[in-house]
Amino acid sequence: MTTTPTARGRLASSFLAIVGAVVANNPLLLASGYVLLVPLLLIGVVFRAHLRFLAIIVLPVAAFSLVVWPLLIGAPPGETAGSNPVGALRFAATTVLRLMLVGGIIQACVLAIHSRDLATTFRRWGLRGEWLIAALAATILGPEMKRRADRVFTAALARGFLPNRSVWSRVRVLPTMLMPLTAWSLRSAISRADNWHERKLLERVDAFAERPDRGSLFVSMTLTLAAAVWLVTSISLRWRIL
Repeated sequence: MTTTPTARGRLASSFLAIVGAVVANNPLLLASGYVLLVPLLLIGVVFRAHLRFLAIIVLPVAAFSLVVWPLLIGAPPGETAGSNPVGALRFAATTVLRLMLVGGIIQACVLAIHSRDLATTFRRWGLRGEWLIAALAATILGPEMKRRADRVFTAALARGFLPNRSVWSRVRVLPTMLMPLTAWSLRSAISRADNWHERKLLERVDAFAERPDRGSLFVSMTLTLAAAVWLVTSISLRWRIL
């Protein structure tokens, strides 16, 4: 039996989980939700991408938040500076944990989709025609930009513009490299747009996206129910409804 949810189940459960993460203001609850999310990231084989997200995005935000709020301001938003360092630390922890959880949910929702199921999934999410083509093209924009950037840096290294392949050398010449990368992106976008109608790409992709959804209804219902319970728990703890 497949462990993949249906397209609509994936979207519904992710939406409910994200709303619950935004509503939640308890660090312990957010940490618990993140712990429960980690197995889904491992099953979806996107944990390496999530680790990069933690290192590049979350870690700098966490360092900034933990320095600014508890140490410099000493109080959460809306309170007098220096009056509540513990509250400031709680606010910083909540912000960082919420970012980790929301980012992980989005990655588990999108990055775990198999490439052969992308068109079907986006179609079930309501995307049609040019919007469907644009969504599919967006999924390969990052890898293509990375390959193109590697070619530009290799050419710069061969011509002596770069002393080596270190990260610092690449960062130093990045402003110079932006012009060829931008020009390539625009040229590629125009070329693709011209080929859409000539090759009847819209009709072909729409027909391809009409394939049956291979996801499991049971997995979808389980994830959606779990996300709904998570949302209710977040609302209850924040506004003490139950």
